[in-house]
Amino acid sequence: MDRRRSLEIITKASFSIGILPENILLKALKSDKKINGGDFGVLFESLGRNILGDHYIEFRKKNNLGAFLHCYIENCLSTKEKKSFIEGSHHLQKYCENKFSFPFQKLENSKMRLVLDDIFSSPQNEIFNNSYQWIYGIRRLILFAFFRSEYGAKKVLRFDPIPGKYVGEVLLKPDDKSWAT
Repeated sequence: MDRRRSLEIITKASFSIGILPENILLKALKSDKKINGGDFGVLFESLGRNILGDHYIEFRKKNNLGAFLHCYIENCLSTKEKKSFIEGSHHLQKYCENKFSFPFQKLENSKMRLVLDDIFSSPQNEIFNNSYQWIYGIRRLILFAFFRSEYGAKKVLRFDPIPGKYVGEVLLKPDDKSWAT
């Protein structure tokens, strides 16, 4: 095999490996896949609704947060991180069933808020072991999915489309920021 052909194969392989997770994640975010009641996607949707608040309704119209998070956890995290998220989800469900006789996603909004406030309150909470780290990890993933979506990027962040021509100097008002948030 000549050098040019081997470089071409290496380039294609590197490119496909680098782009593959992105394609998987974007397809999962735009997925219409229905998530059954036993799936963690339903739990993630409930958590997302509580964490994103008012933005969740508009975001949910075009995006499937549960499928995205499930796909991300399955395909992009290490075995140890994946195990941590799955165990944390099981512990949260068990805690809610013991305390309220319902899984988290079937609780009333006020009870969901109470459970989330308890988890976010302190690293030493008694809900389950490492629940503080688990909820911050889930929140990080939910916000990651939200700001990767078109709605999060265009409506919440400061979106400036690429201009059709070169503009060398853009004047900022005194209260303007030069970054996205």
